[in-house]
Amino acid sequence: MVADSEDDLEARAVREARPEAAPLDLAGRRGLASLLTRVFGHEQTTEKFGRYEVGPRLGAGAFGEVYESTDPRLDRKVALKLLHRGATSVQIERLRREAQAMAQVEHPNLVAVFEIGHAEDRDFIAMELVAGTTLAGWAEGNPADDPGRWRRALAMLLAAGRGLVAAHERGVVHRDFKPANVLVGEDGVVKVADFGLASIGAPDSTTDSPERHSTDPGDDPPLDSAHHRLTLTGTVMGTPRYMSPEQHRGAVADLRSDQFCFAVSAWEVLHGVPPFTASSLPGLLADIEQGSMSPPAVAAVPGAVNTVLRRAMAVNPAGRHPSMKHLLAALSRASTAPRRRAGLLAATLGVAAGALAIGFAMRGDPASSTARCDPEDARAEAQRVWNDTRRQAVARALADTAVPYAETTRDTVERTLDEFTAEWAEARTDACRSTWIEATAPPEDLDRRVACLRDGLANAEALVVRLEGATAALAQRAPSAAAALPSPARCSDPGMQVRDDSPRTRAWRDQLAQARAARLLGEHAESAAMAEAVAHEAEAAAIRSVQGEALEEWSRAQHAVDHGTASPQIEQAHAIALELDDAEASAVRALEAASQTRNNERDRAETWFRHADAAIARQTDPSAELRARRQQVECEVMNKQRLPEVALAACQRARTILDEDPGEHARLRWQLSSDMANTLNLMGRNAERAVILAELRERAIARHGRFHPRVAGTTMNLGNTLRAMGDYDRAVEMLKESEELFTRAYAPDHQWVISSMLNRSSTLLSLRRYDEALAVTEQALQRHGDRRDTRTLGLLYTMAETHRRAGQLDEADRYLDRVEALEEELLPPEHPQRAESQHCRGMIAKQRKQWSQARARFQRALELQRDAPSNLQAAMAHTMLADIALEEGKYADAEASARRVESILEKASGRPSSHAANLLRLSISLAEQGKLDDAEQQIDTVTPIIDGYDGPGSAELKLDLAKLRARVADLRSGVAKPGVPSPPKKPSR
Repeated sequence: MVADSEDDLEARAVREARPEAAPLDLAGRRGLASLLTRVFGHEQTTEKFGRYEVGPRLGAGAFGEVYESTDPRLDRKVALKLLHRGATSVQIERLRREAQAMAQVEHPNLVAVFEIGHAEDRDFIAMELVAGTTLAGWAEGNPADDPGRWRRALAMLLAAGRGLVAAHERGVVHRDFKPANVLVGEDGVVKVADFGLASIGAPDSTTDSPERHSTDPGDDPPLDSAHHRLTLTGTVMGTPRYMSPEQHRGAVADLRSDQFCFAVSAWEVLHGVPPFTASSLPGLLADIEQGSMSPPAVAAVPGAVNTVLRRAMAVNPAGRHPSMKHLLAALSRASTAPRRRAGLLAATLGVAAGALAIGFAMRGDPASSTARCDPEDARAEAQRVWNDTRRQAVARALADTAVPYAETTRDTVERTLDEFTAEWAEARTDACRSTWIEATAPPEDLDRRVACLRDGLANAEALVVRLEGATAALAQRAPSAAAALPSPARCSDPGMQVRDDSPRTRAWRDQLAQARAARLLGEHAESAAMAEAVAHEAEAAAIRSVQGEALEEWSRAQHAVDHGTASPQIEQAHAIALELDDAEASAVRALEAASQTRNNERDRAETWFRHADAAIARQTDPSAELRARRQQVECEVMNKQRLPEVALAACQRARTILDEDPGEHARLRWQLSSDMANTLNLMGRNAERAVILAELRERAIARHGRFHPRVAGTTMNLGNTLRAMGDYDRAVEMLKESEELFTRAYAPDHQWVISSMLNRSSTLLSLRRYDEALAVTEQALQRHGDRRDTRTLGLLYTMAETHRRAGQLDEADRYLDRVEALEEELLPPEHPQRAESQHCRGMIAKQRKQWSQARARFQRALELQRDAPSNLQAAMAHTMLADIALEEGKYADAEASARRVESILEKASGRPSSHAANLLRLSISLAEQGKLDDAEQQIDTVTPIIDGYDGPGSAELKLDLAKLRARVADLRSGVAKPGVPSPPKKPSR
């Protein structure tokens, strides 16, 4: 062995004394891999950060970096935001605040946060990846002098504003809104990001660091320097160019501060230059405090839009709009108001002049009257709204959404608008001719019809304007929104009231047309804000007719915003219709009020139906659409009330009315078919329901294309119906197809994808394919991710129930432990949703024959449902109590529980199989008490139900009935004695 030389020993000593090199971080590993690729031609391997597979870097800043990454667990792309190694506690707090703020709100115009964590000594957020650019990048790449650019820009700004509204509604203030923090996806979707300065709940005045910006005029760095492009530090929070005056002063920033930031950003994006252009911080603050703004740079932007933005940039927050909702509503109105008002004035003068000329011609030369009613004039007016330029703009916008049904949607919308404008021009010409040529209608009839037709055209234009900036969400609803345009033919109804058509009311009705288009396209909050503004303005001006129309629209939108909660505005709107003796409006609003009633408000619904019937009776010739709508709403409401027989009769009456009318009524027919399918589902008439659903599916494919979500929805419903019919194999195929369609239309973790998966899991359970069912349910849970929300609660509960039905009771218990832990975190102690986990615990105890424990769980489930003692879940708990009492030989208790179930089913109308099984329980409890006459009476009642039922479990029910008949015969003949023992019962779940 050769000894080390002294030099070698010294070198080794130095090496051993040197501290071990720190492992390369993510950036270092990626840099080394890039170097090896360039120098040696090595292929770059996928870098990992925690469980994430890291792709290209998307950006970097003072605090960290953002990478495009893949979450292999959920097989989805994410944006991974990493703090630099050794980040300060303040920076970590800012990251935490961003994650908290983003997690507070789920909205399509806000970036979703998936996870916040710590790995490789770095804090991170995993959030939704938006492939595309920022609004700032879009503005730079699209010259401001492009005439049509401002409309596209405003559409994106309104979308971002809707995201801010959603955040504000949850008490989240962004405090750093700017074009660079708005992401514009390649699919056109707009999302607000970077909530690192947000305050949650009470405004947050936490500082980032003690550093402050100099206010010495002799030491002012340029505002476009790198130093100032970063977020301000110290007590001042935000980006100087966009900050409100109160933020510059270090005061508390609230919701109105976001409004100021939004308006500054909007001005810059629309005009290509910021509203305040000083080059130093003190100069900027002085300009803001003095309201010294640059003049509008783009003439195409309506002056009304600039006015709305100027108000939002008021120095005093009290002078700004009441809320972001009001700001967005004002912007929507202003975007079309100037052109419309100018057009309205010209049209008003034109109509007046035309009326004089036509009147003169009638007294003189009939030929000139014929020229006045030239169809080409009417067609030209309609083409102002729908022409080749707008057709191309809508087609381009729909194509840009890249949804799989974009082409079919475009064709459907174009066809609908072509038909509408053609019918409109014909109706407009007919109105003119009937008054001035044929003399079959008085001049006031022309006024009424023209006002009505203008409303219809305003609705069409509002829809077209929104579709010119279509997003994926709008594209989904576009065909149904187009189909909802009011038929021009209705304007010829002689019973329609004469409307005030002055310029002021016309402007309001144009705004209501915008609100209606927003609602039909799913933008409910914006619609409600616009309609609310009109309602208040019309009330202040004492224009009751417009106030009533606005209240009605506001009510419809608010009902959708609040997820089905009845809106009080509809009652006020109805009262105004009665005051004005407008029978049609009174009927329509009474029906809307009835449709908003809850499932335990039958008396209230019946009261509104009486109002509607009285209003319809007051009309000389009510339309078939209105009469059919009256019956359809009753069908819908009675379904909610779980009264399917009453609902079915109403549905059939509606169908008869429509079948006798030559009109198409496509939208109403669709709704009616959907209601009938729901009714037949409640009645257990699944074969008939399957026929209707198959027809709806074919109609949806024809109208929307193969890959539209409506096709996916009807496919899922058809799969569930096939499952109820016992056709499990076909049901699995349908549900798998609906899952694939929803995935293609939305994303793998969308709620409807997960719903399809859970339905498929339930069907696999019916086939006793337990392993497959568990695999599907587990996949659904993984796709949803680690969110701690009520949807996670439902998924965990489903896993527990799946294991229970598979007989894996210990595993079911483990999932229920997770369910109950999350319930403690999310739900109050007496929340009725906790009844589900209690019920599942009770079922497990029942399967283990632990009768007292099972009974306690079911009784606790009933206590939690004390506010809804007559729902079907309560009926199931009473059913289980009846079963336990039968097992224990407590037949009087079993009878009491079974009768309680009967009283619930009489009101809620459960499935025939549930009703039949309960009547069998009741008959057994009576027979074992020796009440043989009563038992035989119940047997006579249940026999036709079982004989007429052909769904799942029908064979078992027939067998149980036969055994019960034999048992009663033995008891009556004395061969057997009551209570020893009871015959086998139909096993329950």
